[in-house]
Amino acid sequence: MVEERKKQSKLLKSQDTSELQALIRLLDDPDEKVFSNVSQRLKNYGTEIIPELEGAWETQYEPEIQSRIEDIIHSIQFSEVFQDFIDYLETDPENLLKGAILVARYRYPDTDEAELLGQIEKIRRAVWLELNYDLTPFEQINVINRVFFGFFGFKAEYYSQFDPKAFFLPQVLEAKRGSSLIVSILYMIVAQELDIPIYGVHIPMNFSIAYCHDFIEHFAPEDDYRMQVQFYINPLNKGQVFSENEIGDYLKKMRIPNDESFFKPIDNKHCIKLLLADLKKTFEADKAYPRIEEITMLMRLF
Repeated sequence: MVEERKKQSKLLKSQDTSELQALIRLLDDPDEKVFSNVSQRLKNYGTEIIPELEGAWETQYEPEIQSRIEDIIHSIQFSEVFQDFIDYLETDPENLLKGAILVARYRYPDTDEAELLGQIEKIRRAVWLELNYDLTPFEQINVINRVFFGFFGFKAEYYSQFDPKAFFLPQVLEAKRGSSLIVSILYMIVAQELDIPIYGVHIPMNFSIAYCHDFIEHFAPEDDYRMQVQFYINPLNKGQVFSENEIGDYLKKMRIPNDESFFKPIDNKHCIKLLLADLKKTFEADKAYPRIEEITMLMRLF
């Protein structure tokens, strides 16, 4: 699929730009049928015409025309991200970093992936320099915590459903703050790249991490979580280690019915779906129905 899209991209470069300019000039046509046709033809060009559309937006003074251009740009960008999600789920669904970047690109299409990778590599390298693989799992986590929460200053916090830092990797890297879910995802990206088998645990209102006996693809279907998990890690408390009993106490305190799913590690793909689910809640609160529909479409891919 990726190769096919590259071929299409090369074909677009050979298109006559005069047709493109003619279509852009028709964006102010009051006839909805004409606009619908023009809009679809522009969308068919794909992401390569976005600079042209942005240039047209800057020269427009009619809010309605600007809004039309914005909608077309967003539609093109969403189609690109949607296809990238399909490719990701078909080829590399356990790549947590790729999934988190795609979620960021949904909201921030101009996300600089190279810069993100460079920032994460700095964290990974700083941890790697301190790690000794003769260390016990507890000692390894102490090293990661010291570097991640101590040296780099990351902090997981309770966030309102309106705070964008709760969902997006670029924002948490910049602000060093985020929800327990996005901070845990960043923590797991670093640890998994160092071959440390940690995975997310969907504890209500306190997404956490499990240090496992092995990587999740090696789990046997008959294993329960007690055979999979060595201990848990709480991002809301700077990576403090805690036990199954403490999860049970937390659930009792919060009056949440005890369920095995709150103790069991989940795969990376599931973490990305949860990230989309949390993002969807913000749009539901804002009654942003087009965005809700788009996130729902992405979630259905899982």
